[in-house]
Amino acid sequence: MVALPPLEQYSAESGGAVSTVVEALARQWTSRGHDVVVLSHQTETPYLTGEVRLLRYHLPERRPVHRLVLSSVRRVRRYDWPVYSTYLREVQQHVRRVRPDWLLLHNDLAMPALHGLPSNTKVGLTLHNSAYSRSPTRAGTSIRSCTVVTAVSAFIAKETEARFHLPSQQITVLHNGVEVGLYSGSRRKVAADEPLRVAVLGRLLPDKGAHVLLQAVDLLRSRGVTVVPTVVGSPRFVRSTGDGDDPYVRQVRADLDRLGGQHVPHLGRLDVSRLLAEQDVVVVPSLFDDPFPLVSYEGMASGCAVVVSDRGGLPEAAGDAGLVVPWGSSVALAEALEHLSKDRADLVRRQEAGLARVRKRDWSAVADRWLELLAAVPS
Repeated sequence: MVALPPLEQYSAESGGAVSTVVEALARQWTSRGHDVVVLSHQTETPYLTGEVRLLRYHLPERRPVHRLVLSSVRRVRRYDWPVYSTYLREVQQHVRRVRPDWLLLHNDLAMPALHGLPSNTKVGLTLHNSAYSRSPTRAGTSIRSCTVVTAVSAFIAKETEARFHLPSQQITVLHNGVEVGLYSGSRRKVAADEPLRVAVLGRLLPDKGAHVLLQAVDLLRSRGVTVVPTVVGSPRFVRSTGDGDDPYVRQVRADLDRLGGQHVPHLGRLDVSRLLAEQDVVVVPSLFDDPFPLVSYEGMASGCAVVVSDRGGLPEAAGDAGLVVPWGSSVALAEALEHLSKDRADLVRRQEAGLARVRKRDWSAVADRWLELLAAVPS
């Protein structure tokens, strides 16, 4: 049984990175004959994933009295997430009914330390982000009490071990994968005199750094180097008619208009694959310790070269195939893009190296590694 965190929906339309990871692994595990149950907040557009059983937990309506009660409970019990008390109760009830061999949690630093789960259900925990908690003591207890703990990058694993005073290598590093077959797998043929098409994808928030790319493109224009930028994303995980009211979105759109680029609001996975097939370079210019964004591998699987900032797990994702630049430096990013624009042989080499890299990191390989970890635990 796999439980998605509160408000994370099991949907390609409205789910985030955790939802994408859970769906990919669930599909792989069911294809190997395992019985997989996914617990998710109710959604109108759930993934339809083979034989996966989807059970929905229901969160309370957001009425003022509910918000007041849940906020009070959160403060008293020092829960990390809003509506956590309702989520906790519903997950525990589902687990007691289904009695799974394993309960796999995501970013949940509270439940393993609390009571209410059957003693014969083993608990696994995956850390997708930097682990912070309102109750560090309980968080440390939760991590220690889990049978298996994984992190999506060595950066997250080491940071968590240091923060909660855990033994070195207690957390197993399992990098995210990519659905290679969903993406084109071939690079776009670009003429020597044609400008590069460069894309940045993700939630359209300042810390994702889309503006750094646009500053770099502006700088390149002043040097006579033309790059065509595309920014894909919305402030939330879904398209919204109100996105244009966001000051950051307005500024990004204005800069794109001036630079001859385009803004594409939030896209589903299939539409992302089609858009990436028309790009040459994918940039991940995060200004925070991005743990291991899926888009880095999605870009490689689409035949694009990848340029990332030197934050969090991004250098791990890029490996030898990508270019790593100092975070927040539009000058360094401009230099990297100018190099790829002028040295088309290196552009092609990095595109091919990226594609070769992700072909070894399909979700099938990640799912097998997970099953090895679970099978190694005594019954």
